[in-house]
Amino acid sequence: MLIGICGAPGSGKSTLAARLYAELLERGINSSRLVTEYATEWLGQGNKIESFDQRIISITQEDREYYAQFSGFDPIICDSALWMGAVYTELGFSGPPKDLERELVIGLYHRTLNRYDMTIYVPLFDDEGRLNTFRIHNAEQSKQVDAAIVEKLKSVKEVRHAPIFLREREEWIKCMAWDIHNKMDMAA
Repeated sequence: MLIGICGAPGSGKSTLAARLYAELLERGINSSRLVTEYATEWLGQGNKIESFDQRIISITQEDREYYAQFSGFDPIICDSALWMGAVYTELGFSGPPKDLERELVIGLYHRTLNRYDMTIYVPLFDDEGRLNTFRIHNAEQSKQVDAAIVEKLKSVKEVRHAPIFLREREEWIKCMAWDIHNKMDMAA
């Protein structure tokens, strides 16, 4: 089972993905795997957004997901759905625009939009315009990304919506882990 997480910067995608992964491990599903967002790691290594090549970032993320699949991990939780790169590209948030890069990334979006067995949308909560200083997007840009994601989700086959309030997410994650466990049992 391939699970894609989507949400704007600062929505809590990575935290939710990590908690869901931990919950699955606690339930004894040791074959699960967390595929972290390569773009965040890349920027965290000190790389500049000006040199950001969304095509390379997307291809690397896709390779990570395929590696986890072919290595037999199940379920695989991807803390940023591949098609999210198209959202950033369409909004112009992925470095200098390049026509070929734009076409390739948007093509990847069309190819991967329904690649996931389940997509989890993590809504952006209103934090009075504050975002973590590690983020490269401001609160207004995050709201734009969130609106674009909501529009893209209209074409996705199975979407689960995480609660908007952080205090409600922990119980929701436990229920989601139970649901994933049951789906895996039914598929076996």
